[in-house]
Formats: sequence, structure tokens, C-alpha cells
Amino acid sequence: FTNKILKQRRQESSQKKDLLQMMLDTKNHEDGLTDFEIYDQILEKLVKEIDEALVGIGREEVPTHDKIKHLPYLNGVINEGLRLFPT
Repeated sequence: FTNKILKQRRQESSQKKDLLQMMLDTKNHEDGLTDFEIYDQILEKLVKEIDEALVGIGREEVPTHDKIKHLPYLNGVINEGLRLFPT
């Protein structure tokens, strides 16, 4: 699923200003997509952690800080993203 979204976003030359586009713009070379493909398992684990923590919250609702502050994997992914893409 992730690879499909990444390939589609690259082909569209998207003007969206979101985290995904920032990462694609920063790693706009052939190795970039390979890097993302390697981390599919990480994404699956992250989604599982979030889904389990947010049981009962609708997709339209914004989770509160209290709901997400105890998600160690999410915290690690965010910190790693900031380490890799500090600007």
C-alpha cells in the first residue's frame, strides 16, 4: 500500500505541503524509494500501535495528547524522522 502511494505521489509531481511530500522532495533520488520500501514493516507496526491505542475513536476525530503520549513506537518514528530530516 505504501509503495503504491509513494509511486503515485512521485508521478503526480504533487504540490501538497505535507510530511510525505517533504520527505519525497528531500530524498528525490532513486535511492529514496528504496529507503521507503525497506520500512514497510515499520509502517505496519506503527499503524498497529496507533490503531490499538485509538480504539473507539472515529477517523474524523483528532486524538488528544493524552491518547498518543504513551505510544513509544510512534515517538521513536517521529524522532527518527526528525533526525533524518532536521530542516
